[in-house]
Parts: sequence; C-alpha cells; structure tokens
Amino acid sequence: MRFKAIISLSLSVFVLLGLTVPPLLAEKEMTKKEKRQAEREAQREKKGREKGMGDREPADHKEIKPLNLPPFSEVMNPPAVPINRKLSLSAQQVQQGAATIDQKIEVKLKADGQKRNAPASDLVFVRRIYLDAVGRIPTPDEVID
Repeated sequence: MRFKAIISLSLSVFVLLGLTVPPLLAEKEMTKKEKRQAEREAQREKKGREKGMGDREPADHKEIKPLNLPPFSEVMNPPAVPINRKLSLSAQQVQQGAATIDQKIEVKLKADGQKRNAPASDLVFVRRIYLDAVGRIPTPDEVID
C-alpha cells in the first residue's frame, strides 16, 4: 500500500513537471525587429573591441580634463558690501515693520495650532540672514557693522 502511494506521488510529480517545464524551457522566437536590433548590437560590440574601446562606441569616448582650480586656502570671500546710509530705516520704522510681521505670524501660528520658537541670538540671526541673502557666512567685520 505504501509502495503504491509512493509510485502515484512520483507519477503525479512527473506529470506536473512534464506540463510546466517544457513551456518554461521553450525559446520564444524573435521578431524581425528584435533580430535586427541584436545584429546591430553585435556589430557595435565588434567595432568597439577592434578599436580597443570595450563596449562603448567611439562617439561615447570623451576625454575628461581636470579643472585648473586654485588651492582651497586661496579661495576668499568676496569683498564686503558697503552700507548705504541713505537707504537706512529709523529704529521706529524697523519696530513698526517687525510688529506687523510678528502679528501676521502669530495669527497664522494660532490658526495652525502651533507655538512660537524661542528667539535666536543676534549672531545666529545675522548668520542665517547672510546665508539666505548672500549665500555665505559673514566675516567678523560685517557682523560688527
């Protein structure tokens, strides 16, 4: 009885394998377009090997030239921008503008259910503004002015 079970199980496995393996092993016939493309790729590879360029085409080969840059120690910040005193605002004008901005921010934060962050120190504020406006960290002389 056990022998019959093993034989029937073996036969069922062979039947299943016979039904599933041949379709997996069968090669799909290439279309004309696929055959032409394969031939072109083979010709490109042959030409590349003949010219000693591996798999690349001659048009892909470009010489990379190094940049002629000065040493990093010689790179300097641009000169400081002079302060235009004619465009300066009075302290009262600055305070009024700041109060207006603060009020609008407060309304938006309350609408979103958020709280204000702690104020930044003057040095942190100047560094952030310079990075945003100028794209670099200010020099000590620019921070003092």
